[in-house]
Amino acid sequence: MRHHSRTVPALAFVLLAVLTVACGKSSNPAAPTDPSSSPTSGAVIQGTVLGTSASARAVDTTGGSMTVSVVGTSISTSVTLTGQFTLNGVPAGDVQLKFHGASGDAILQISQLAQGETITITITIQGPTATAETETRQSGSSQQVEGRIEAIDATAKTLVVAGKTILTNTATTMRHGNDAYVFADLQVGWRVHVAGTPGTGGVLATSIEVQNTNGDIQVNVNGTIAALQGTATAFSFTVDGGLVKGDGATAFSGKDGSFAALKNGARVEVKGQQRNGYVYATSIHVN
Repeated sequence: MRHHSRTVPALAFVLLAVLTVACGKSSNPAAPTDPSSSPTSGAVIQGTVLGTSASARAVDTTGGSMTVSVVGTSISTSVTLTGQFTLNGVPAGDVQLKFHGASGDAILQISQLAQGETITITITIQGPTATAETETRQSGSSQQVEGRIEAIDATAKTLVVAGKTILTNTATTMRHGNDAYVFADLQVGWRVHVAGTPGTGGVLATSIEVQNTNGDIQVNVNGTIAALQGTATAFSFTVDGGLVKGDGATAFSGKDGSFAALKNGARVEVKGQQRNGYVYATSIHVN
């Protein structure tokens, strides 16, 4: 009897240990987990917030800067006054980014994030909605680029999407849903998803999927003016290397509220329409 009374507690201890380990496993393996225990794992998300005023990025409801975090983890960082942020060690899978700023919270969904992948995105925020305007993914020799066609060179058969030159050849497939397209069908302003590999002078596309053929959707540009030239009736400047043009119909707001406020080095928020190789500014806010 004494021998039996010692065996039962020992067996119970083993069963308790097994149950403890089993209960520690996640019931949803697809959900993101905090990779803090392995800081070198995960993916990197680099982003720029567009179309939100510098004041909204500077101060939120808690009195600090705008923040962006990965929902379900402890990964979080501040968004700079110029809109940039970087998140390291983001878990693979489908994740949500929460932007907390002066106007409240906005959520952006990022799907199929891969281990070791680097994603570069530009985001616009309107109320509770965050929208990815452009997205570039790099994983080994594979590249994916998503955004609106900014320029088309019909002779060279190249595109510019999300600031990247997209090269095509006879092996590049082009589709819109079930319809096969050719290069001549593509138009500036259309939203496309490009899959390819690094090539000489750009990304060599293996496939181009047309996602949206509405080329009149507003484009947002946010950054510092350089190479300003012209007059109020016809002017141009660059923002982060992208060309912006305007004329007498362009509306101004912010500092001075006129063309005179445009200076090299001034920060601006531009709203406009995508044209072949540049953005035509319908309105410019000078910070």
